[in-house]
Amino acid sequence: MKKIEYINQDNLFETQDMAICAYLMSLDFPLLSIDNTNPKRCLFSFHRTEVLDMTLDTFWTSQEKKFFDHIKTLKTRIYQS
Repeated sequence: MKKIEYINQDNLFETQDMAICAYLMSLDFPLLSIDNTNPKRCLFSFHRTEVLDMTLDTFWTSQEKKFFDHIKTLKTRIYQS
């Protein structure tokens, strides 16, 4: 099981993983901000709560995770051609 990626001093969960971000948003966790100061990566921020932590734990074994993994694999195969 993967651990929470980053928790800052303001009790925020931050991730660069778009799949996690989309998963949380689909479950109605509000996206607080998107930091795109790095032109190659965005940093998505959510309020960290106990419910969010439990939700993240279930993500790593969910069908949604498999779905996102397959999209990533397909994109890789397309762009390798």
